[in-house]
Amino acid sequence: MTPAQNRKNRKGRKSEQKPMLFSAVNYRWMGAGVLLVIIGFTMMYLENEVRGFISLYVSPILILGGYMVVLAAILKKSNPPADGQLSSE
Repeated sequence: MTPAQNRKNRKGRKSEQKPMLFSAVNYRWMGAGVLLVIIGFTMMYLENEVRGFISLYVSPILILGGYMVVLAAILKKSNPPADGQLSSE
C-alpha cells in the first residue's frame, strides 16, 4: 500500500473506543476527595486567622482526608464485569 492509501484508510475508519482507565465508582471517589480538599482550603481561607481552631485542626484534617480518598480511589482496582453478566443498575 502506498502512503496515500494508508492515510485514506485511516481517515475512513471510525476511532476505536478505548476502555476507561478507572470505573465510575473510582471517579466518584476521586470527585469526593477533591471536594474535601476544596472545602478544607475554603474553610481555612474563610476563617482568616493564623491561630484559629478551624485553621489549625479542622481544615488540615479535611485536606489530608481528601488526599487520602483520592489516593485510595486511584489505587483501588475495579473489577470489570464478565462478558455474559449485566452490570448492576
